[in-house]
Amino acid sequence: WYYCSLSLFSFLAVKNDFDEAKLVRYEPWIHLGVLIVPFAMAIYGLCKHYYNPVGPWCWTSSFPLNCHKPGAPYECIHGEDIEPFIMTILAATFMFYAFSTTMMIAVYRVVKKRVKQTDMDGLVGKKLLIQHARMKKSR
Repeated sequence: WYYCSLSLFSFLAVKNDFDEAKLVRYEPWIHLGVLIVPFAMAIYGLCKHYYNPVGPWCWTSSFPLNCHKPGAPYECIHGEDIEPFIMTILAATFMFYAFSTTMMIAVYRVVKKRVKQTDMDGLVGKKLLIQHARMKKSR
């Protein structure tokens, strides 16, 4: 989630020309989101007893291990409804990666547009026509 917030902040910074006055409005919300989302997921998992020993560490699993699967020879002590929680964590992870990638593509497009605009600003007359022809040819 932290990487996701960094990519969002990068996009907002580039989009707003690194204007501190505009970025200050977004910064508290980004910090709040970085703290609230992981804590909410962790607290929910703790309340439902989803964090259990899995080998030498703890992770989201039923206890005893794999008791929630059909045909298990023993009953679950806790974590029998773990599957939706695990799927939510996986879906959130993939959505965060997709969002971060989208933000980086958006940053690239904004920068590319500004570079193109800057390149064309200083041109007049024949040089402007030549540059337009080059750009059409490079597409």
